[in-house]
Amino acid sequence: YVSALADDVPALSSVGWFARRLIDMESRTRLRHLSEWIQTASDRMDVDDVVAKAAGMLDRVSGDRSDAVADGAALADTLWQSLTTETIAAPSVGDPDLDELFSPALGGVGRLTVIAARAGMGKTALVLNLLLRLARRGVGVALLSMEQPVEQVVKRLCAMDGCAPFSKLDSRPPGMHPEAWHGPREWERIHEHIEFMSTAPFFIDDKPGQSLAYIRSRLVRLAARAKRSGVPLRCVGVDYIQRAKCPGENRPEALATFCQGLADLARELRVSVLALSQFNRAIDGRGPSAMPRMSDLAGSSGIENASDVIYGLARPGRFTPEPDNVIRVDCLKNRHGQDGQRFNLEWRGSHLQIGGRTAAGST
Repeated sequence: YVSALADDVPALSSVGWFARRLIDMESRTRLRHLSEWIQTASDRMDVDDVVAKAAGMLDRVSGDRSDAVADGAALADTLWQSLTTETIAAPSVGDPDLDELFSPALGGVGRLTVIAARAGMGKTALVLNLLLRLARRGVGVALLSMEQPVEQVVKRLCAMDGCAPFSKLDSRPPGMHPEAWHGPREWERIHEHIEFMSTAPFFIDDKPGQSLAYIRSRLVRLAARAKRSGVPLRCVGVDYIQRAKCPGENRPEALATFCQGLADLARELRVSVLALSQFNRAIDGRGPSAMPRMSDLAGSSGIENASDVIYGLARPGRFTPEPDNVIRVDCLKNRHGQDGQRFNLEWRGSHLQIGGRTAAGST
């Protein structure tokens, strides 16, 4: 039908224009149906869910207007760009040990990385350290925090930036003035951190129980906003998978669908997604020195299947007489290279900071 349109127009080159008009007509029809759906759904669904799902439907209408099939010339161009464009290389976090460990997660585009641990092992601190280091180097980052409110997150970031111990930032004796509590040097560092954060390419959404539709809607808009600012969004932290809103009676299947959706979204937006996950209690029965396994992931084997990279975290000194100054990181899966490496990273608990290799090294 589109080809036959050329019989009624002055030149064959007009076929493309008419084809776009047909696509526009179809898009308007789908938009009208979307509007009608919103009117009926608003009476029986939560407002946030309506907005999130409508945004996803709207994005699909927009996506259907583009041709996703690449020919040989496009494939060759894609290969050349991937080999020569510096922005596709893994962004540095400013520490050679951390760069080496997390290059599988941050390198390339569109990767889903799972960072897993039992509660209180430092997985949130790890991802916040990485995001802060990237933001310090001008890389656009975002955090979807379903566990902690933004007030707690910003205090943790302030401590990680070396301003003051987290315990001092999180509490103050009644009646004591902030400047007297922190002292001149700490107060100066806090002001420097606030000045940096006021212009940092750092976004935080602390809505609890985020659904996949909500996350997609939020990240699509954040990516567009970051691109307009001149600092593209490169890395997104999700804290954490088991806190997500996954509808369905079968929880493992719902978690698998959610994780696959995160992987698809990472590829679509060309960002690195660092999703935090809990380990189940099976690892506790193997002792504090036990090596984590992918089977320890809580909730669903679908988390393992959807992930490009998986790290397991532990702090051996938390349950032993040894000093609690080491975070052990095991690379359990690496779809893009070697796995099985173990890094012992420095843990400075007072400031929630994670540094490079300790004297214990790695294997």
